[in-house]
Amino acid sequence: MPRRKAKGDDQLLNPPEAVLALPAPRVSHRHAHAEDPYESPPGAVVVVSSSVPKRPQTPLDATRRTVARKDQQMRGNRYERYLLLMQEYEGDQVKALAEVYGLEPGEVRLRLRELHADVKSGIGSSSLSSILEAQDLSMTARASLLRKHAYSENPAASLKAIQMVGEFEGARSDTGSFEEYLRLARSQKD
Repeated sequence: MPRRKAKGDDQLLNPPEAVLALPAPRVSHRHAHAEDPYESPPGAVVVVSSSVPKRPQTPLDATRRTVARKDQQMRGNRYERYLLLMQEYEGDQVKALAEVYGLEPGEVRLRLRELHADVKSGIGSSSLSSILEAQDLSMTARASLLRKHAYSENPAASLKAIQMVGEFEGARSDTGSFEEYLRLARSQKD
């Protein structure tokens, strides 16, 4: 068996003709391959939905929804009242729950966990904004409180209020330690 000859420089510089890929053979059944496989088929396309079709709402369903909505609203109102009473009674859960449910404190102590879980079921229906407004902690009230302290005679309170107003506005892209450093460095360079 003869040895293979090592490739020399002449073979690397002038490689033999590369074999070109053959074109696709002509299909004799032209009509089978003439259509674009990604094109929509002619006519109506049947859409198969994976979701379950909804049945029409009956009067009984509407009544149940209305009752559930009112129940949830009642739970939310009860929870907000509980929060106000907790504030009034300085965190005494027994007194607050006794007044919310109209029970005696002794009975509330026996059923404390159950009543507490029931009153906390209204958290989902009470929004944070309504609770803040009820406690007078809305954006307007906080801004007026900061204004009062910004013009106070105590310089520490004034500076802190001005800083909090800046945080109250939200973070801006042109403030921050790097931007302040860059502004300072450019001003000293000139």
